[in-house]
Formats: sequence, structure tokens, C-alpha cells
Amino acid sequence: ARPSIKDGGGLSSLERAMEMGAITDEELFILLAES
Repeated sequence: ARPSIKDGGGLSSLERAMEMGAITDEELFILLAES
């Protein structure tokens, strides 16, 4: 699941994960740094 793929709500999978509290800012930073 790539962050660029939009879900039905218009948020990327990564944004959705953040909204659900499933990912922390630190994890987000790591993902962005790897992309």
C-alpha cells in the first residue's frame, strides 16, 4: 500500500493511518525519508 494511493475518503492510506492513530509522527518521518 503506497501512500500515494487514495482511498474512498480522499485521504491517502498514510493519512488515514495517521487519522486512526495507527502511526506516529516519528514513523511518518521515517516513511517519508525512505520514499
